[in-house]
Amino acid sequence: MAGVALGILLGLCFGPVNAAEPENPEGTEVAEEVAIDERNFPDEEFRSYVSRWMDTDRNGSLSESEISGCTEIDVRDMKIRSLEGIKYFTSLTDLWCQNNNLSSLDVSQNTSLTSLVCDSNNLSSLDVSQNTSLTSLRCNNNNLSSLDVSQNTSLTSLGCYSNNLSSLDVSQNTSLTDLNCNTNNLSSLDVSQNTSLTYLNCGGNKLSSLDVSQNTSLTDLWCGYTNLSSLDVSQNTSLTHLSCGGNNLSSLDVSQNTSLTYLWCDSNNLSSLDVSQNTSLTYLDCVGNNLSSLDVSKNTSLTVLSCHSNNLSSLDVSKNTSLIRLNCSFNNLSSLDVSQNTSLTELDCSYNKLSSLDVSQNTSLTSLSCNNNNLSSLDVSQNTSLTILRCSNNKLSIPTAGRDMLKYDPNFNPQRVSELRGITLTGNVLSFEEGVTVGSYTYDCGRNQTMHVSLFYEAVLLENLNWGYKEDGSAVIHADVVNRGYHSREGLSVSLVKDSPEGEVLQTKPVGSVESLGLATVSFLVKARENDIYYVVLRDQENRLVDSDYLVIDSESAGDGSGTQEKKWIFTDVSVVPGNWKYEGVRYVYNQGLMGAVGASNQFQPDNQLTRAMFATVLYRMAGEPETAYSSKFSDVAAGKWYSSAILWANSKGIVQGYSDGSYGINDNITREQIAKMLCLYGEAQKYDVSARASLDSFTDRTKVSDWAAGYMQWAVHTGMISGKPNGDSTFRLDPKGQATRAECAKMLRMFNEKYQ
Repeated sequence: MAGVALGILLGLCFGPVNAAEPENPEGTEVAEEVAIDERNFPDEEFRSYVSRWMDTDRNGSLSESEISGCTEIDVRDMKIRSLEGIKYFTSLTDLWCQNNNLSSLDVSQNTSLTSLVCDSNNLSSLDVSQNTSLTSLRCNNNNLSSLDVSQNTSLTSLGCYSNNLSSLDVSQNTSLTDLNCNTNNLSSLDVSQNTSLTYLNCGGNKLSSLDVSQNTSLTDLWCGYTNLSSLDVSQNTSLTHLSCGGNNLSSLDVSQNTSLTYLWCDSNNLSSLDVSQNTSLTYLDCVGNNLSSLDVSKNTSLTVLSCHSNNLSSLDVSKNTSLIRLNCSFNNLSSLDVSQNTSLTELDCSYNKLSSLDVSQNTSLTSLSCNNNNLSSLDVSQNTSLTILRCSNNKLSIPTAGRDMLKYDPNFNPQRVSELRGITLTGNVLSFEEGVTVGSYTYDCGRNQTMHVSLFYEAVLLENLNWGYKEDGSAVIHADVVNRGYHSREGLSVSLVKDSPEGEVLQTKPVGSVESLGLATVSFLVKARENDIYYVVLRDQENRLVDSDYLVIDSESAGDGSGTQEKKWIFTDVSVVPGNWKYEGVRYVYNQGLMGAVGASNQFQPDNQLTRAMFATVLYRMAGEPETAYSSKFSDVAAGKWYSSAILWANSKGIVQGYSDGSYGINDNITREQIAKMLCLYGEAQKYDVSARASLDSFTDRTKVSDWAAGYMQWAVHTGMISGKPNGDSTFRLDPKGQATRAECAKMLRMFNEKYQ
């Protein structure tokens, strides 16, 4: 209803109001009207609303006839602080009061309510025990620590996400079809009695298990970021949407879910994923797992495929002709054929081993990221819609005798090469100048776009030297044998040696063949003691020394810095699960010395909130902890505190500011938009290019972003550091004022450094 019709309907409906004096002395006359005044309706906005829509005769009071037919009140988005006076409307069936400033809400007299929506207020409690006719209740985005719906047995829809609920009993709500309780503190959830459920969103909680075997009517299940180690959806054969990302799943069987159209299983520990039976899939996100292969040949309806941050060595998307977005970055792909994907608008294949990339058939591309590969050429002259191109940090190894580039990359065009440094180009052959081992050139990609290519001598090296303790006290030592060259290398072997490269050989393992631009991983198990020194030695098939590196058990650095030394894992509250987003983020910041245990404990406290003082300190460590003189800049930053130098340094660089009262807010929990601002400003201070921005239009709560934070959030979304939280209906929210946990901060820092350092 709109316009005049809306006014007429509201004028007819809005109004049952009790007498101004509920109890009357014997013999007195009961008041027939309720004055629309400050006494009955203290909030000015609500009083104005009642006067406008309910007082049809404009006499400043409500008659019984004016209010007796009222069944609906809609006061959303009106900045109302109090709904006192709502008690008069005992015939009310529908109340919408979301997006206001309510700190309390008394609906105990509104016993006819069937629908109540009070989202996005400041409610710390809500009593609906008298509203036994409720069929729909939405109290999302409040501060509720408890919610009793045991008396609301007619409920079919319940939304209570983004509160502080530690428990939720829905055993009496057997008619529920929709339940959204995500982003609370629930450690358990029993939905066995809710057999009519079609929609369940319990993500963002602390569930260790979830049994949905009785919920056979489910079409939508959202249980991401809940600490699940297993999930059985074999009985949920009607599922169309499944989101289980950010858990600890090592396996996922979706073979019975043949109606699936959307599948999010990102940030788990999956080593395999079979989607051959899910032929209706249009959206697949399996990012951040341990997949070494992925067959999507049966998923011909796919429009979006995100499989980045896995271990894929190949990916065939030739059958996925409807693809619009493809992100396969951070894998081990040496080739990628997108010639059949003519509808692609976004392609990210960065951080792979691609030696060539043909996008001539992808004329709809608007965004292409192919940086950090082994590309020697790139032609985007046919991609006339392209607005974003990232092609930096491409590297190529050249043998001593030079390389015929047309044999390496059929798309290479010598006429497009310029700005040669340290190399020569004779015909199609690239060679190093005498005495030079590192060079570069610029390649003309067309449409005023260029790509900078770095060149190195072809070599086989040891990289990523690291170690970790096992439960029995022994140590596992890992090393990667990396072939940066064009040709495969045969007959290599790796030895573990004690104390020196010429010392006692403890173990030797053959590597065999390492493919061009590839790697092989070697592991040794030893009984190690603190401060033991181990060398890892790489030899060729003639037993000649090729490379060596060393590490010290329990030391914070390794050898000459060419390897990556891991510290002994000390955290009792973060499981060592490679591939899990929490573990990987915490491991990164711990090994980098950016974040550590809290206090004297062996706990990282990944789910605890991060304070403004903590985050300033992390940025200070990233900058190398430069000397900073103390000054009494902020009232709560005293001299000699662990955070003092960090805050004063960050303030001097324009990264942080204080509050208007002169304090910094050292113990205030930092919000997501504050992190975006501080990271972006840190990037500016470090002379990084942080100018790129992305639209926030797709996020449902974009209007909640503070004006000062809009540009920073656009940057964070562009970089992927903030990707949004699922609402449970295929949409996402930014949660700009949500408080970031220490684990989330660790993940963002890892992504920031991998992008800019």
